[in-house]
Amino acid sequence: MTQHHCAPWNPLERGTGLVVGLADIQPLTAAPTEATARGVLEEVVRDALRRPPCVISFSGGRDSSAILAVAALVARRDGLPLPIPVSLTFPECESSQETEWQELAVRHLDLPDWERPTFTDELDIVGPTASEVLRRHGVQWPFNAFFHVPVFELARGGSVLTGAGGDEVFSSGWAWGRENLVLQRRRHPRPLDPVRVCLSVAPEPVRAAFLGLRHSRVSSEPCPPWMRPAAFSAICAEGNRVAAAESLSFRHSVRHALWRTRSRILGTASMRALAHERDVVHNAPFLDGRFLSALVEERAWRVFDSRTAAMDYLFSDLLPTATRTRNGKASFDTAFFNKYARNFVAEWDGGGVDADYVDPDALRVAWSTEDEPDARTYALLQAAWLAGQS
Repeated sequence: MTQHHCAPWNPLERGTGLVVGLADIQPLTAAPTEATARGVLEEVVRDALRRPPCVISFSGGRDSSAILAVAALVARRDGLPLPIPVSLTFPECESSQETEWQELAVRHLDLPDWERPTFTDELDIVGPTASEVLRRHGVQWPFNAFFHVPVFELARGGSVLTGAGGDEVFSSGWAWGRENLVLQRRRHPRPLDPVRVCLSVAPEPVRAAFLGLRHSRVSSEPCPPWMRPAAFSAICAEGNRVAAAESLSFRHSVRHALWRTRSRILGTASMRALAHERDVVHNAPFLDGRFLSALVEERAWRVFDSRTAAMDYLFSDLLPTATRTRNGKASFDTAFFNKYARNFVAEWDGGGVDADYVDPDALRVAWSTEDEPDARTYALLQAAWLAGQS
């Protein structure tokens, strides 16, 4: 599947620290195949297994567990080296503890090798690992791309698979997700649902106008205190642009919206660059064009009504019920905003951020008074830190 590129951070993104909107690339095209979506996923994973060591970035969540399970199945069936799960552990970060979930999956899959390197503050957003990446590549999207550097190091000369993209692909939270589920008879209809169903298949400008009106009436998210109102309005407009590219159809939404999101494209490029430095090939199978193309052909217009439904649809034979149905996931914010970030904030002079987009004083308050500041500000902190190095 051809890889597409888009322009680096634009002024709005640099100013707010958030990558938003759609790239000016072609929608995802159909790739004729007789294989099922699961079969294509296995083919994507097989490519990585053929370049050992095949390391799986394994948090214990549903998505990384699914990728690990598929890799174990394909390796055993095709006589390839077994995948090696790698779980970064942070004993001092309570919210990151996933040991029981990780052990459940590894035990269920009967994998002999499992790497669990331990960290304290090394993976701080401006700590030793991040600072080297920032100096070489600048601020990346997502801000925590550097988090996988230890995983890439363990996979030198081989391949790394991650579960990135599961939240986006398998969620029912598309702009027209409710309308889709009503037509599937998976949700009880409401009086205005027939009108909304009609709007969901209207021309894109009509969808955009309706979504803009609906979001302005029902959105309860206020402008973050650290962001200028005009910048927040521009971010919301870009979000509406992505939503307007979606439609009632799951197939259309993936092809025309998800595939073209700048966050997906820049995130993929960041991971690929860090992997390449270590002679590693990285892939996120759930965002691979081959898998997405097969999945949308198989599902056609129907979205999944829940993450659990998606897991059952694709992986009921591979994962324990507890794993497929679990809620929640690990959080690494305490590890990200650690000693190095706090030391930087204590001496920060307010420079390195664009005051036309954000309020430096409000940023200082957020970074100085909250144990786990808004993670949406972490790229801004990295930019401020990097500006101070020159």
